[in-house]
Amino acid sequence: MSRIRAASVPADVTQPDRIFAGLTARQLTILGGTAAGLWLAHRLLSPLLPGIVLLIGAIPIAAIAIAVTIGRRDGLGLDRWLWHAMRLARAPKRHAAVAAPEAQVTVLRLPATGVDADGTVTLLDGQYAVLVGVGTVGFLLRGPDDQDSVLDGYTRWCAGLSGHTQITVSTRPVDLDHPADRIDDGADTLPDPGLAAVAADHARFLRQLAADRDPLRRQVVITHRGPDPASVRRTATHTVRALSGTGANARILDGTTVTDLLYAAADPWQPTVWGHALPDAIITATRPSRTEDQP
Repeated sequence: MSRIRAASVPADVTQPDRIFAGLTARQLTILGGTAAGLWLAHRLLSPLLPGIVLLIGAIPIAAIAIAVTIGRRDGLGLDRWLWHAMRLARAPKRHAAVAAPEAQVTVLRLPATGVDADGTVTLLDGQYAVLVGVGTVGFLLRGPDDQDSVLDGYTRWCAGLSGHTQITVSTRPVDLDHPADRIDDGADTLPDPGLAAVAADHARFLRQLAADRDPLRRQVVITHRGPDPASVRRTATHTVRALSGTGANARILDGTTVTDLLYAAADPWQPTVWGHALPDAIITATRPSRTEDQP
């Protein structure tokens, strides 16, 4: 019987291999092709143009190649982003029908009419929905037995479903300016100047990360709906228990979080601002005292 040997697996196993100087094969191909083209242009044009003119013309071309190679946009390499943009520009377009000017404009009716504090959503058709937020599982980093366990737990969960269930996977930008502002506000109250300096440095790091890397986060939401809110909530509780057994972080979303998700559905590329009030909540403000009004 052969012995099983343990081996460490890197966390970035799904990332492309770095061939040279931290660059992938695709990035090296872009830089190499640009360098070969500039060298060929120099060989052909050097008898006709001065060297300084060739150098001035080569600098912007090399800068664009470097920017396309190492730049990123919306979580993609800039070269792939530009390729998809060109494909979208060349794709056939369809014209949508426009209503006549005399047509009556009606109010947009959203499918959700109310959100309770516990997260139960009242739908336009009289049914109810409960949302479950689920984290991801490092499936590729698990062993064969663990992978079989995850698949078995997911299969049992699917087999136990009897009502309408929807799984939504979305990608949204991460708002790092808000936590950075909170860190800056808390740094002023720290008794140790050294801790205050470390907190301020971490806030600067978060702002720089948001400006340079354009971070994104993936969100998985499972929606259960039905005519009875109690039955829908029991189904959501079953989902939390079943998926938690696979190692995923699952929880029923409360009313505030559900309201935030509805706001994000209307404007998904707006930075996340947590803590929207419920649709039927009464917004109040504390009136300043008479002593505070006096100069």
